[in-house]
Amino acid sequence: MAPFAGFVDRDEDQVEKGETHVRNIPWPQRIAAFVLMGIWMGVAGGIARLLVPRLPGAGPFLYFFAFATAWVIVGLGIHRALMGFFPLREGDVPPGSRQEFIYHVFYLPFLFCLFYPLAFSGMIPIPLTRLFFSLFGARLGRNTYPGAGMIFDPRFVTVGDHVIMGYQSSLIPHAIEGANRVSHSPIRIGDNAVIGVNAVILGGVTVGEGAVIAAGAVVPKSTVIPPREIWGGLPARRMGQVE
Repeated sequence: MAPFAGFVDRDEDQVEKGETHVRNIPWPQRIAAFVLMGIWMGVAGGIARLLVPRLPGAGPFLYFFAFATAWVIVGLGIHRALMGFFPLREGDVPPGSRQEFIYHVFYLPFLFCLFYPLAFSGMIPIPLTRLFFSLFGARLGRNTYPGAGMIFDPRFVTVGDHVIMGYQSSLIPHAIEGANRVSHSPIRIGDNAVIGVNAVILGGVTVGEGAVIAAGAVVPKSTVIPPREIWGGLPARRMGQVE
């Protein structure tokens, strides 16, 4: 399953009709995305070629390091600028719409070629995960560090103060359901909440202040968890109250 396929709803009728595939990207949007990535690569390569000859001991390794660094910095700058001028909004991404163009051309290339490779690399130190996800649009409260957790589509996630995200916990605001339906629903986590190891929180979920999501729980879309409640299971259900 593709990294952005948070949930695919497949029923028998859709399987028979062949409607369970992810929507095709129109060719004009593919071309626009490749042009944008070419500009991105060209600028990064130009910066590397400009800097490396001026450094002592310049060689292939140094050039690759300079290009990789420029790729990240330039890509992040382009992505943030595009999302500022052409924001991807919450809700459905209708086929043929302006939002679909933004999604396919201005959003996905940076997720697949920048955000996901860095996020899944395991190379980002835990103290820097807060900065990393914030640069991609996540709103994180004081003393909240995603650590070894994962925030997909950070621009649709708001996390309060002093929140604990357990190892490999996931916040997934996007959904792909049936044929051609793509949507993003914001996730909101209240102050002092705890997200357990391997817990999964889907789009549209609100977790109240001080609530606890048990290890391995899967919280269905649009669930509202009241403050200081304990939820667990698959799908997650109320299990108790925080004392």
